[in-house]
Formats: sequence, C-alpha cells, structure tokens
Amino acid sequence: MTGVHLRRALLLFAIVLGVSALIAALFPVERRDRRGADSSSQKPAAPLPPPPPTRAKAIRFEAGAKPHTETVEPGTRLLLKVAVPKAGEVTLQGKGALGEVAAAEAGTPAVFDLFLEQPQSFDVTYTQSGAEATRVGTITVAR
Repeated sequence: MTGVHLRRALLLFAIVLGVSALIAALFPVERRDRRGADSSSQKPAAPLPPPPPTRAKAIRFEAGAKPHTETVEPGTRLLLKVAVPKAGEVTLQGKGALGEVAAAEAGTPAVFDLFLEQPQSFDVTYTQSGAEATRVGTITVAR
C-alpha cells in the first residue's frame, strides 16, 4: 500500500507544481524596487561629482589659560576641543551666532565639529556651575 500512496503524493505534487508554473507564465508579476518605481523604467543615476577639497584644522583651548584668538579660512572644517578643570558648559557665541553648546568636565573636553563657510567671529566661553561665563578664546573666520 505504501507504494500507491507515494505515487499519489508525487502525482499530486507534480500537478500542483505544473499548475503554479502555468499561472506564473500567464500572469507575470512586475518587479518593483524598494521605492515602488518600475525597475524597467529606471535609468542608472549619474555619478555624483567629487566634493570640493576642504581644509581641516584642529584647535584646542584650555579654560583657565590666557584667552587667545585663532584664525581659520572660510571653507575650513574645524575640530575644536575645549579642556576644562571642572564640569560645565562650553558655548560658541558672538557675531556668527552659532549658539552651539557642549558639556565638558575634567578629562573630557567639549568637542565641536564645525564647517565654517562664511567670514565670522565668535567667542568660545566656559561656564562652570553657578559661575559666570568666561572667555576661553576667539575663533575668527577670514581670508
């Protein structure tokens, strides 16, 4: 009896496979990409132009040291680190009105990653909890 059951199961499997292949041939499904657009109508995107070369500069200020001014050129990527003796906030404020604020504490400086395109000037200030802001330095963006 098992031989008959095996033949019937194989015949049923072959029929189901044949019917599904016939349906797939008669009613093809259009493939779509993730955004839902037809993949057949899409043209390859033009390659992006290379980004313009940028200058990079790293500057480090120390709260408590004599404030000084650093000058960078427009189009410069600036990595600014400000070391502080006690926990507080470091703020960039002034003509450029960046309004950037970062927390800092002893051993963990405040870090700002900026791309400076326009000529401007701003002060870097440090505010310890319960104290007034003190100027740590000045950044000037000019040619």
